[in-house]
Amino acid sequence: MKRIVITGAKGQLGVELIHLLHREYHVFAPTREELDITQKRLVEQYIEDVKPYAIIHSAAFTKVDEAEIDPSMPILVNAVGTRFIATAAERIGARMLYISTDYVFDGAQQSPYAEEDIPSPINVYGLSKLAGEKFVASICSKYSIIRTSWLYGRYKDNFVANVVEMVRQDKKIRMIDDVIGSPTSTKDVAAFIKYLLRIDSHGIYHASNAGSCSRYEFALSIIKMKGIKGTITPCKSEDFPVLARRPKNSVLISRRGMPPMQHWKSALQDYMNGDINEGLKDQMFYESI
Repeated sequence: MKRIVITGAKGQLGVELIHLLHREYHVFAPTREELDITQKRLVEQYIEDVKPYAIIHSAAFTKVDEAEIDPSMPILVNAVGTRFIATAAERIGARMLYISTDYVFDGAQQSPYAEEDIPSPINVYGLSKLAGEKFVASICSKYSIIRTSWLYGRYKDNFVANVVEMVRQDKKIRMIDDVIGSPTSTKDVAAFIKYLLRIDSHGIYHASNAGSCSRYEFALSIIKMKGIKGTITPCKSEDFPVLARRPKNSVLISRRGMPPMQHWKSALQDYMNGDINEGLKDQMFYESI
C-alpha cells in the first residue's frame, strides 16, 4: 500500500480523509503533538522516516478574527509551516496536496471565482493561506492546491449541526443574507482529493459543491431538510461587527475539466439522510490512527 501523510488529521476534513483513504492507502496521521509543522527539523525528519507517496496538508490556523489580533501565528502555521512541508515533500519526490480557502479572494467580483482569477485576500487569514499556496507552487514539482469553502462534515461540530441545535433549543437565530458562498460537504471534498490521488494532474483546483447561497438561505434549508420548525431572521453583515473583513462573494467554480461536484442542496440532503452526528462515534478511532 502506498503511504500517505495527512496533517490536520483532527480537523473535520482530516478525519473524513482518514475514513475514506485508510483502506486503500497506508495512512499516517500525526497529531500536533507528534508533528509540529512549525519546526523545520521535525518536519524533515518525519517525512524522511515515513517517505510517503503523497502529503495531504490540511493543518491550518483557521481562527479568522484571532488572526487579526496576532498575525504571527497564522503566518507561522499557514505560511512558514507549509513551506517546511513543501520542502520536505520535494526532497523525497512526494506529491503535495495543499488545502486552501475561498478567503484568498476579496469578494468584489460579481461572478464566481475560477482557478485563473487573481487572488486578493482582505484579511490576515486569507493572506497567510495565499502565502502557503505560493510556497507550494514555487517549491513543489508535483503539487495540487485545493481551494474549498464553507465546510461541514460528519466528524466535528459544524455550521449545520449548530443550526439544528440552536433551533431545538428555541434560540432566536439571525443569519446574514448579504454574504454568499458555496456550502461544501467534507465527504465530497475528500472524494475529490481521492480522485486527484489517482490521476497525474497538478495545479490549482476549486473543490466546492455547486451552486451558492447566503448563510440565511443555508440555515433555512437545514431546518427544512431536517424537518424541524424554527424562526430564522435575515440580517446584514454590518449587524455582526467582526475584526476580520470577509469577502461578500466567495463562490467558487472550477474550469479544470474535473468531474463536477454535486449541488450543495443535494450534498446537504445526503448529510441529512444519515444521523447528523453519525460520524462522531468513529471520531476517536480515526483521530488515533
